[in-house]
Amino acid sequence: MSLKTIYTIILFLSITTFAYGQTNKDISLNGIWIPENIEWERIPCDDGENFTFGCFETFYITDSAFMAISTSNTLLPKCDSILFYTEHGFYKMRGNIANIKNDSLFLEYKVYDERIVKMPGTDTIIPNKIYKDFIIYSPPSSFLYKGEKYIRTNKFVPKSQLKIKSFFKESLKP
Repeated sequence: MSLKTIYTIILFLSITTFAYGQTNKDISLNGIWIPENIEWERIPCDDGENFTFGCFETFYITDSAFMAISTSNTLLPKCDSILFYTEHGFYKMRGNIANIKNDSLFLEYKVYDERIVKMPGTDTIIPNKIYKDFIIYSPPSSFLYKGEKYIRTNKFVPKSQLKIKSFFKESLKP
């Protein structure tokens, strides 16, 4: 075997090992995630403008932990931003994420309800029960959760981003 062939084999093995390591270890979901397709509802206001809102789950993920809050949020079309709310009934779920395959992540979480609301896909909330689910990561910027595609976003106004992060920090307290 020639020296050139040996170098070619070593290079090939190095590249495939590096690529495999990247897909398996470097999944980073850190940040704020919202559904890609939100059904915004528009209500006309007295001043001729529209009040636009949508109800959806907002995920905040950091390292191997996550929190999701189901709330009603307002679209601010003039500045292409979202205002985060926690009014009119909401729930929080918090848990851990574990990588089980290259693109599948296991969720284990509890629901910490502030108000009793119906969770999507369930009949009732059972506070402090451990729920288990999966998300399917689609590199580089989306994941599927319960059949819905979520995307990383920075569309929340800065004050709303701080509110989401403070809810997460608050939920870590015993």
